[in-house]
Amino acid sequence: MRPRFLPEGACGLILASLVCLSGCSKGGPEFAEVEGTVTLNGKPLPNVEVVFMSELLDGKGKANPASTSYTDEQGHYSLWCNQADTGGAVVGTYRVCVNDIAAMPLPAMEFGDDPVAAKAHRPGPLRVPSRYSSSAKTPFRDVKIFSGKVNLNFDVKTTGR
Repeated sequence: MRPRFLPEGACGLILASLVCLSGCSKGGPEFAEVEGTVTLNGKPLPNVEVVFMSELLDGKGKANPASTSYTDEQGHYSLWCNQADTGGAVVGTYRVCVNDIAAMPLPAMEFGDDPVAAKAHRPGPLRVPSRYSSSAKTPFRDVKIFSGKVNLNFDVKTTGR
């Protein structure tokens, strides 16, 4: 029986909120909302994958889960953590890789039995130097994620380091 001052369905909502709050207080990782823009020599870079990989290990000897995103036509990205099924990234320090998905060939299964479509699809030229897609070589290191909403912009350079 629900109290008379609560609307229909409110008890379930309150109970669900309390369960969520009790689960959140068990010391799980803290996530921050992370977004920004990726540019190529100062101009928006569309159709690239942005990958945040943990630099530091947590107290249990495990790396924080990676977070990823794809840039839109304006080079904007907003991170998502698949492992936790939530937006953002765990608060911590990261290496950031940029993968040029527009230069990658599509898997053969995308075309089925259509050899004409397979031949017509040609990946574009590689726009991003390979060092940006390597976790060992990326110049985007020691990127700090703090609590709250974080805006991080990255400029990929085609010349120099």
